[in-house]
Order: sequence, then C-alpha cells, then structure tokens
Amino acid sequence: MRLDDVTVSRASVERYTEDLLSYLSDVAIVGAGPSGLVAAYYLARAGRKVAVFESRLSIGGGMWGGMMFNHIVVQEDAKATLDEFGARTRPYVEGYYTADSVETITTITSKAIKAGARMFNCAHGCQRRVGRAPHGPHLRGDAALGQEGGRSHPGAPVTPAAGSERTRAGWGQAGVARAGAERSQ
Repeated sequence: MRLDDVTVSRASVERYTEDLLSYLSDVAIVGAGPSGLVAAYYLARAGRKVAVFESRLSIGGGMWGGMMFNHIVVQEDAKATLDEFGARTRPYVEGYYTADSVETITTITSKAIKAGARMFNCAHGCQRRVGRAPHGPHLRGDAALGQEGGRSHPGAPVTPAAGSERTRAGWGQAGVARAGAERSQ
C-alpha cells in the first residue's frame, strides 16, 4: 500500500486538535520538565483533565540532555519521588543518589500519560503566558495551584498550598499537586 501524505497529515492535525480541545478544561501546565510532569501525574490521577504545554520539541526539561552526561544527581527528598515512580537510583555518597536521566524522564512521562495527562509539545508562546485554560487554574514555572477552601480556584494567586513540601531538587510542584489532588477528591 502506498503511503498517502495527505491522509497522514490530516490524521495528525485532526487528532492533535481533538486532543487539544478536549483537554482544555481543568488544568494547563506550562513546561514538561520534571516538575510539570510530576504535577501532571498527580492531578491526572486525581481525575483532572491535564494539558501539559512544552515549547520545545522534546519533553523533560534540563533532565533531557541538559548536560554532557546522561546521569542526574538527586538528594534524599527527590529520591522518594523517583522511587514512587519506579525510576531506579543508585547510592553515590550519603544523602546523594544518581539516576539515568533518560530512564527517569521517560518513566515519569509514561506514568503521567497513563494517568490521563496529555502532552502538547512545540507550543511556542507558552513561555510568554498561557494563563488559565478555560474554567481552570494553571501551573507555571515553579509556581503551584492556588487553593481556596481545599479546591482549586482559577482566580486564586499562584502560591504553594498549605502543608506542601518543596524538595531541594526543585520539584516543588509535585508536593503541591499531590496536596491539591488529594484535597479535590
């Protein structure tokens, strides 16, 4: 069978558009680095429709080729998150662990997608300002969901939720998303 370029292009555009329109209802996360992906996982697992927008072609942020070697170093707080996702770590010295960056980011990404989050890469302009998805809050950079009365509130300031914990690895959204997801159930 001959490959029909028009059919391939039409299928890609139509499916992308369907996904985009169906996922702009609860939460939009700007940035598919480790923080955004972990937050997407917890929120999707809690039943939210989560759209993750990444301006680059590849997801994973600095973890994906952010340096010459494909290993990351994490401290104890971040190791607990990696353990929860099933990403393998190895002890280095007391309080420090290494992990394969490719395995780690693909594992986190896979879990987020299987939980129901949708990724939209090459979303140029996301970094400037996506704002709220229709009828929903957003996450941006190292900010987190605004909370009001235990529920996400689209007009609330974007601040860490009470009782959330930030890790030294900079994955503060994960704890906030987990706390927000638990409160919304």
